[in-house]
Amino acid sequence: MEVFVAEASDRETMREVVSQTLKRFQVINGVIHAAGIIRPHLIKSTTKGMADSVLSPKVDGTMVLFDLFKGTNLDFMVLFSSMASVLGPYAHADYSAANCFLDAFANYSNSVAKFHTVAINWPVWKEVGIGAGSSYFAELEALLGVEDLQEEMLEKAILTDDGLEAFKRALNSDHAQIIVSPESLNQLLEQSQAPFDPTMRLSRRYRTMEGSSQPMKSRQR
Repeated sequence: MEVFVAEASDRETMREVVSQTLKRFQVINGVIHAAGIIRPHLIKSTTKGMADSVLSPKVDGTMVLFDLFKGTNLDFMVLFSSMASVLGPYAHADYSAANCFLDAFANYSNSVAKFHTVAINWPVWKEVGIGAGSSYFAELEALLGVEDLQEEMLEKAILTDDGLEAFKRALNSDHAQIIVSPESLNQLLEQSQAPFDPTMRLSRRYRTMEGSSQPMKSRQR
């Protein structure tokens, strides 16, 4: 195994990574593009620089990889997209847009490239990624003014073994886009269309306190 540290959106750096990889292993069989940055914030407070930092790894990174490999005979190219492009969650406009690009690009790639491209819309993973750290949830909880959001979301997250099985099935499919959801997709789509209510993001423990003499626990803005 060889590990290179590089910015996916930097064309010359990635060109060198590909060159060094071919030099050592002679062939590249597949590409998995999993780069991404997620920073929850409201549209009104989002600067161009903030949006670019979220868009670039997925948008520019995908285009760089595609340009480097479009004339080759890869077995596959996998783009790690997100349920965010399907549901459009609150305070994730730039992240949703970045993943929408991946979904659309998979179809474009399949129309012009020799290899098969698939975009996988992942939910939160429970044991790795943002599910394994607290900084993302802390930022989102502060933005919403609630607590225990991490516990609530991880209850619905996908386990690593299930994610690997879904990845294997996606890799062996001929689809351009695959949505992986441990919950009812129809129900999630209905919820995503409903008016946003921050109190619905509170944990069940706090929602059961409604109507009682105890105040809801929330962060001070």
